[in-house]
Amino acid sequence: MSRPPLEDLPQLYQVGMRGIVSVMDEPSGIKEYRESGFEALWLPTTGGKPPTIEQVKQFVQFTEPLLENNQPVVVHCTSGNRRTGTLLAAYLVAQGENPEKAIAFVQQVRPTAELRDAQKQFLLELPKFLNYSR
Repeated sequence: MSRPPLEDLPQLYQVGMRGIVSVMDEPSGIKEYRESGFEALWLPTTGGKPPTIEQVKQFVQFTEPLLENNQPVVVHCTSGNRRTGTLLAAYLVAQGENPEKAIAFVQQVRPTAELRDAQKQFLLELPKFLNYSR
């Protein structure tokens, strides 16, 4: 999703969201997210670029405990397309999904998630950095 306006935070919390991950270049909103009761993580990523392997690992470590407790997580960048889509596909790959299928799934549920070549290549190579292949 695109960056949620601060006035929308109560509604996000009310519908059950408990984690917010920002992949924007700057940490805008992180303090306010935490003050509003959310777990928050900032993984600065340049627009059009993929995250780092370490950022994917941090995202998985942050997200899994929340999801295990039925606490949904929101991921956002400026427009909610490329960086967000790449990180969500990376999560699926980290869970064992085939990279091509992960990309296709993200693009199916978010048709505007048109990943750049560098982002797609990152996802295709990600399994070998996570010590498994599929």
